[in-house]
Amino acid sequence: MRITGTVLTAVAVAAAAACNDAQIASNNLSRAADNFEIMRRVVFLNGITDTYLLSIEGLCSVEDQSNQIEVTCKVGERESTRSTSSVSATT
Repeated sequence: MRITGTVLTAVAVAAAAACNDAQIASNNLSRAADNFEIMRRVVFLNGITDTYLLSIEGLCSVEDQSNQIEVTCKVGERESTRSTSSVSATT
């Protein structure tokens, strides 16, 4: 009985550590993207007609506001551009 409890505890600790590692990796990727270190492709899609409205590729940071999406991309050493699109209620 004691061995079963120990094994269950070890499995629970390992599962918690794996989840924690995934969260750390996700946070690191999000931070790197916000610092313009990761190439991204962002596509604005019309959900009704399934057509592309805009496609952006590059070193971009994406910020999700409640009613719009803001994409800021690094263009040069000291330059950046920002694109904004409204979020539709029919998505």
